[in-house]
Amino acid sequence: MLETHLNSPVTRRRLRKGPAADHIDAFADWLHLHGYKPTSIDTLLRSLAGWTDWMLAAGFTAKELVPALDACKLEIEEEQCVRYRRGPNHHSVTAASVFIRFLQHQGELPLPVAPPSASDLWPILGEFRSWMRKHRGLTETTLDVYQGILVELLDALGDDPRAYSAEVLRAFVLDRARPHGIYRAKSIVVAVRSFVRFLGVTKAMSSGHGTRDPRFCLMAALISPPVSRRGRCRAGDRLLYRRRLRTSR
Repeated sequence: MLETHLNSPVTRRRLRKGPAADHIDAFADWLHLHGYKPTSIDTLLRSLAGWTDWMLAAGFTAKELVPALDACKLEIEEEQCVRYRRGPNHHSVTAASVFIRFLQHQGELPLPVAPPSASDLWPILGEFRSWMRKHRGLTETTLDVYQGILVELLDALGDDPRAYSAEVLRAFVLDRARPHGIYRAKSIVVAVRSFVRFLGVTKAMSSGHGTRDPRFCLMAALISPPVSRRGRCRAGDRLLYRRRLRTSR
C-alpha cells in the first residue's frame, strides 16, 4: 500500500488523483520487493507525483503515459534549469521511467520494441566486425568504438565502396575530427583506415584481383598524412604524401 511507503498525506493525495492512481499501490509494493530502500522509495514517489501533476496540467491521460514521458523529457531539455523550481525535473523523468518499466513488467504496457542494430541496418558492418575479430584479434570494446565512427561514415557516404575516394574519405575524417582532441581524431583515422583496408582485402578476393585491391590500399594510405609521435608531419613523408595525392587524382 502507498501509505506504508510514503509518509506525506499531501503527496499521497496528489498521486491518488493523478494518472498513476490505478497502479500506485502496486508500484510502491513492487519497489519494496525489488530492494529499493525506504528513502529511495519515498524520493521516487514524490518525484513521480511531480510528473503526474505535470501530466494533468498538460492534458495527458492515464492511457498516454509513454507519450507524456517523451513530451516531458523534451520540455525539460528545452527549458533552462532553475534550481528548486517546482514542476517536473530530471528526478521526475527517472521516476516516470521506473513506473513505466513496472507497468511493462506487469503486462499493463507493451514492452518497447528494440531498435535494429547497426549490423542489421548496415550488413557490411557485421562483416567488418567478424573479419577484424578473426584476422586482427580486436576486442568487442574496440570494435564498438570503430562501429560508432563507421555508422556516421555509412550514413554520410552510403555502403557502396565505388563511391569512395581518398578526397571524400579525408573530408569525412577532417569534418568529424575537427571538434575533438588529438586522441579522438586518431581513433577516427584508425577506424576509417581499418574499414578501407578491410574493403581492399574482401573486394579483391570477391573480384579475383588477388589478396588486395590496390585502389583501396591507396585510399587507406591517403586518408591522413603520416605524422610523427609528436604529432608533426615529417618533411620527407609530407613530400611523399603530396606526390601520392596528386597521382591518385
